[in-house]
Amino acid sequence: MLYSKYEDFLTFLKGKKILITTHDLVDIDGFVSCYALRFFLIQHCNKPISIFFSELSKHTKNFMLRFSEKFPEFHF
Repeated sequence: MLYSKYEDFLTFLKGKKILITTHDLVDIDGFVSCYALRFFLIQHCNKPISIFFSELSKHTKNFMLRFSEKFPEFHF
């Protein structure tokens, strides 16, 4: 049953443009959740996925800076 819902979800996404967003003033968990979902969808849908954030919290900006220093090959 779970697998059929997964397949139904992927079938539903075929031919659609995908935009991932979250609440205003994005905190770290909302930010990382969007990127985790984007990673999953890219692996399974094999198409570009867009992410939009209206505004990032100070802590999220700090996280991005430190993450980029540790993993410079990763691009947000």
